[in-house]
This record gives sequence, structure tokens and C-alpha cells, in this order.
Amino acid sequence: MTIQHLAITHCRNIESIAFTPGQRMNLFIGDNGSGKTSILEAVYLLGLGRSFRTTLLDRVIQHSAAAHMTVAKVGSLVYPAEWVAVGMQRQRGGTAEYKIAGEYAKTRAELAAVLPLQLINAASYRLLQEGPEQRRALLNVGVFHVEQNFFPLWQRFNRLLRQRNAALRDHCADSEIRIWDNELINVSEQIDNLRECFFNQWVVLACEMLNGLLPHHNIAFHYDGGWDKKQRLGDVFTQAFERDKLRKYTTEGIQRANFTVLIDNVPAQHALSLGQQKSLVTVLQLAQGLLIRTLADRQSIYLIDDLPAELDKRTREWLLDLLQAASVQVFLTGVDEATLPGQLCGANVKTFHVEHGKLRE
Repeated sequence: MTIQHLAITHCRNIESIAFTPGQRMNLFIGDNGSGKTSILEAVYLLGLGRSFRTTLLDRVIQHSAAAHMTVAKVGSLVYPAEWVAVGMQRQRGGTAEYKIAGEYAKTRAELAAVLPLQLINAASYRLLQEGPEQRRALLNVGVFHVEQNFFPLWQRFNRLLRQRNAALRDHCADSEIRIWDNELINVSEQIDNLRECFFNQWVVLACEMLNGLLPHHNIAFHYDGGWDKKQRLGDVFTQAFERDKLRKYTTEGIQRANFTVLIDNVPAQHALSLGQQKSLVTVLQLAQGLLIRTLADRQSIYLIDDLPAELDKRTREWLLDLLQAASVQVFLTGVDEATLPGQLCGANVKTFHVEHGKLRE
């Protein structure tokens, strides 16, 4: 997918802007606080229903306004007759409405399916440094876009897990707790198979790209389903049952899934600089987007906030070469054009200047 037209009103310091992005690279230049990142945030809110800057979404709404609204015309360049309007409006106080082609969207998953997004910003390296939640979420995004069965299975799994954990917290009889196990195990094994299949294809593509970043290093990816795969999940549940009762939650299973990246047998977060970690995560997200396009014919849009941060000139140029070779739509922010690579001066780059929440091409 690409965005053909974008309109944003009352988002932080943006009163109202509307513009036509380029189909490939879109560069937003401006001072800190000018509103560049707010444009990316508005697109992110439109596609995922949440912000990457705050959990308090009232803060996204311009101080003097009652609501924030973003509307985009999105679709595939291959099928121009099928372009659709996607819109969101969030009222101060938390009420939000989402529409796709004039119809109300029932879930945020519908938005994500129409507008696949990949966010890369100064905090991207945390994917490697922090706990498994972010890595698991990134893996889930990829599986969601290529496997139609994943989302209903994921919903079912979370419902079953909540019910089992509630029974554990309420000190229910063993039989009342174990009644959930068979279905939970069945759903878990299906999700694990989908995750592992996607992961194995994803890392092959990522490793090919990473050869340009780390040409003299051995790079390895390892997938952990959330339990010891030498044992059946049913046996693991049985062995962990007394521990589950003591801790009052389910301690084993796919909710603990993770993946790790090793550089010369050392965890990447210990082997690489912050700039190299950010580059690695960028490659992971670019590879995921390309695999989604190959397997599901869905084009991801890349939101990149401040590319130069922590990256040297050679690495910036290498990453931009990858993005341009991938022929994807990119929304990229920067403070100073002088710090950005020369590739951003070509015919495929559309440049916008942002100042005090106003935009000019």
C-alpha cells in the first residue's frame, strides 16, 4: 500500500495540513518541535490506533481543539481503481472512530491490514536491549499480515489464557483449571507453527541484507517458542501446574515466545554499537516488509524519525540504498539537510519543509 493523499487536523501543533506524498521517498525537514514527527505520529495513529510517543492520547490532540482527525487515500499502484479512504477521529476524553471506505471499522486489526506500517526511530535499538515483548510483537506483526488464520487464533488464545489465569487466581479446583488446557495447547501449537514458519523465511532475507552491514561477522537468529521444544507442550503444562497455582498465572507457553540475534555467538545488544543495533533493527523491519509484500502482496509504509541519529555517514547511505532498492514508500524526518545522504536529492525524493505546524513543498 501507499498513501496518495494525507490530511491531518489538530494533531499537536498542527492546525491543518493536507498534501500529496510521493510514491517513494518523502523527506520532512524542520527544526525540533516544528511538527515533523507529529506527521509520522498521525499516520501511525491512523494505521494502528495508538501513538509511539505517548499512551495518553489526549496529548496528541491540539491543546485548543476537541478532537484530532487524520484521513488518507491508500491503495496499490497496481490497482488504482481500488484506492480507498481511511480515516480516524479521536475525541478528547478517549472516544475514537475509524472508517475504511466509508464503513466503520470494528477492530484496529482492520486498519493494520489496510495500512501496514513499519516504524524506525531513535528508540529502535530497544528491540534488542529490552525484554522479549517488543520482539514478540514485531514477529506477530509479520505473521498477522501473511496468515489469515493468525488473528482469530490469537484472539482465541488470549481469551483462553485469561480464563485459565482467572481460574488460577481464584484458587479454583484443579479440574476447573485444567479444563482449559487441551484447547489452549491446540491453539498454541498452531500459532507457534505459524510464527516459526514466518521467522525462518524472515531471517534468511535479513541475513542477506546484513552482509552489507557486518560483512566479516557470523550472524545467527534463534527462535524460542516459549517452552522447551524437547517436550510436548501438554507435558510442559502438567509439569508446571503446581508452579502455576503458586504464582497464579500460566508460566509456560507461547505468551513467552522470543527470538535472539547473535553476532559471533555474542548477543547483538552486547556485540554492537547503538548505531549498529539501530541499523540491524531497521534491516529486520525492512526485510519483514519485503517478505509481507512477497507472501501477501501488501506493501508496508516506512515511518523513519530522524535517520541520522547514532548512524555514521556510510551506514546512513547503505540503509537508504536498501530502502530505495526496495521501491517502498518512506516518510523520513530530519533536522538538517546537510546531515542527510546525497541519495535524498534525486528525482524519486519529495521534500517538505515543516515550520510551526505548517507544511510547504
